Amino acid sequence: MNFRFLYCLLALICCLPVGLLAQRASLRPLDIGDNVPDLPFQNIRNSNMQSPHLSDYKGKLVILDFWASNCAVCIGSFPAMEKLQEIFPGQIKIILMNPSETYDKVESRLGHTPRFKKGSGLSTLMASYHDAAWRSLFPHQSVPHHVWIDTAGKVLAITSGYNTNATNIRKYLSGQLVELGRKRDLILEGYSVNQAGLIEKTHPDQHFRMSSVFSDYVDGSGGGTGFKFDSTTRTITYKYFGVTAGGLYQFAYRTATEWKRRILYETSKQDRLQSPKDLSILDEWEKKNVFNYELRIPFEEEKNQYKYFREDLNRYMAYKLGITGSLQKRKMKAYVFVRNLEKAPANENGKKGYLDKQPGKLRFVNFNFSGVVEEFRKVLENVQQGVVVLDETGLMQYGNYFVSITIETGDLKNIDAVRKSLQRNGLDLLETEREIELVVVKDLPKADL
Repeated sequence: MNFRFLYCLLALICCLPVGLLAQRASLRPLDIGDNVPDLPFQNIRNSNMQSPHLSDYKGKLVILDFWASNCAVCIGSFPAMEKLQEIFPGQIKIILMNPSETYDKVESRLGHTPRFKKGSGLSTLMASYHDAAWRSLFPHQSVPHHVWIDTAGKVLAITSGYNTNATNIRKYLSGQLVELGRKRDLILEGYSVNQAGLIEKTHPDQHFRMSSVFSDYVDGSGGGTGFKFDSTTRTITYKYFGVTAGGLYQFAYRTATEWKRRILYETSKQDRLQSPKDLSILDEWEKKNVFNYELRIPFEEEKNQYKYFREDLNRYMAYKLGITGSLQKRKMKAYVFVRNLEKAPANENGKKGYLDKQPGKLRFVNFNFSGVVEEFRKVLENVQQGVVVLDETGLMQYGNYFVSITIETGDLKNIDAVRKSLQRNGLDLLETEREIELVVVKDLPKADL
């Protein structure tokens, strides 16, 4: 045994403040209204202090933004968080908290992306890495997970990331009462909707061979999709948890070639089918408009899963919202990606890819071409106004196809500039018309209700 190393390690531990060791050892989860212990923030980036304490920000509204490197929503919100810090200088302190990963691990995963800056990371905000103490105080399963600590050092809110916005911050700073929706993670309380399912067995020998059920969303139960094979009962169970009605229609009508089906809403209930743009009402909206669905069928009926799904969905939505959905064809304006047969963009499979958004320029570097098309859809496609974006290049017919393309404009609506850039890479974007098959959701006649 290396006794010299052991002696040095023990000496180092003994040099740590006794109060800090005892404080960390006795950490317990905190709730709204609790005093937050004056712990240091460890493994810091973007701060002029090596190990600042919470008390260093006394008198400010402190917002802890818990995140992880595999959370695109978290990382995508960093610019907005930076903007909030700029709007309220000296009044708030937003701290990015990644308790599960080291800075080096995040750099190894995302260091190749344009957003990552050596030494700073993914944001200019102060960030703490690999410090389990703060997660002990504020345990959570899903991210973003935001904790507001008031100017006196008490927990003001434990909430979702979308509640951290200028309106709510301004309310608090002006002395108004701020009541943010409480974020719950029921899996921490021992409940997992994915494990428990929606139908409870009443006897060990009872085996469901075929069933389907809808339920309202349970706040904090999480969301997602999946399936489970049961070799004992020879059944497959398909699960859709925490999904909007519009999302369920997309899932029910998807195909092998169109995973995310286009939907045209011809209903007065559209505001019940899609998440609201006003995030301040999202918590209440979800209680009424988010659902769980579970379908169990025998192995031999697998080919009919979407047939059953659609029948169940239309039956339930007729009762719940007075609507129905069906596949229909409509003629629409189309922006169509086509390929120059004499010059195709090189396939750069195997390299790390990223999208670099610069002022006046977009660089797709080793980027999956389906992702390129999706970026254009975000800007140009509007099914409600009869505009779609299509890929007719054939590049993806044999699997993933990675390209490096620079679009010499920051505005994808500048079609002339876009076309010139694409043409230099063996591609083009044509403006034409196409007959599109899509899901049309409409109100049922009152006589059918």
